[in-house]
Amino acid sequence: MQSGFTFKEPITIGTHDGVFHADEALACYLLQKIPQLKNAKIIRTRDPNVLDKCTILVDVGDIYDPKRHRYDHHHRDFTHTLCSIRPEYPNKKIIKLSSAGLIYAHFGKEIISQILSNSKLTKGDFKLVYLHVYEDIVEELDGIDNGIKQCKAGTVFRIHTNVSNRVDKLNPYWNSSTAVNIQELFYKAMELVGKEFEEAVLYRANVWLPARHLVKESIEKRFDVHKTGEIIELANRCPWKEHLRTLEKELRIIGKIKFAIFQDCTGEWRVQGVPDGRNCRVLLRDDWKGFRHEELSKKSGILHCTFVHADGFIGGNLYRDGVLEMAKRSLNYHKKMKQQQQNKFKSKKLNDNREHLKKLNLSN
Repeated sequence: MQSGFTFKEPITIGTHDGVFHADEALACYLLQKIPQLKNAKIIRTRDPNVLDKCTILVDVGDIYDPKRHRYDHHHRDFTHTLCSIRPEYPNKKIIKLSSAGLIYAHFGKEIISQILSNSKLTKGDFKLVYLHVYEDIVEELDGIDNGIKQCKAGTVFRIHTNVSNRVDKLNPYWNSSTAVNIQELFYKAMELVGKEFEEAVLYRANVWLPARHLVKESIEKRFDVHKTGEIIELANRCPWKEHLRTLEKELRIIGKIKFAIFQDCTGEWRVQGVPDGRNCRVLLRDDWKGFRHEELSKKSGILHCTFVHADGFIGGNLYRDGVLEMAKRSLNYHKKMKQQQQNKFKSKKLNDNREHLKKLNLSN
């Protein structure tokens, strides 16, 4: 995937000198990931005569003009978000871009393609990876550099170990008497934030995305597991809850799935209720909660049970058929309890109406 830009040699990337931050460090790192720019010289200065001669400027110059490769975000009329440059991401219209976000918006797809050169992603998968890498690291740098508050109300504590803080601490200390090469420190900052970026790309493509495919497949096959479609079976243990929420929304089946069954790392099987906020949509049976092994098997009538958590959100069995039966019986139990509650409510309402009519007759 090519950006469509060509650059005349020698290529130079200009940014400001003095105190450096994570956004321009990442911007410079990303630019050097583009094959034609990998040997580009980085010039740190505020001298306008020097900057004017640079091939690309980031985070300096008070100009945003991609045709001239000027990528600053500090001028008053700058309002761009990822959505305004990449309309295919309409929800990304709140956080104003920093120099990192600008370079990512214009060159991110080519850069990700370079990092994932051995991966074959579909167009849809690539779009997802691009969005989530932005959310994982670039959006954070955009928000911090533009002074956007993470929370509307006050925070209980502050985080001092994020990548922006770690980059800031690479700057020379104000009271240090030791001579330092600030250009070398800037290169360290580029390496630090660049490593975080590449790890985010590789995680999304190689760990997160396969889990999404696995969960989607389990949703598509849910009626093979149980006729109601309320139980999914994961072919492999993986992080599934976030994917299930997202995919339910995409497939317009929000709230339909109640349990997930899967084999854990020990070879035993688990049944877990699908979270819905702080609670689960359906829990395992109330009369099983807190019991284990033979006592649980005797109480449930299901062989080889290992446990049910005291809160009822997860349980275990040595075998697949066991956890599937635990899920089925819990579904039936809660449907029966719900029906009983509805019948009780209807009966109470009917009795109330009768009493009301009786009182009316007596008054007449």
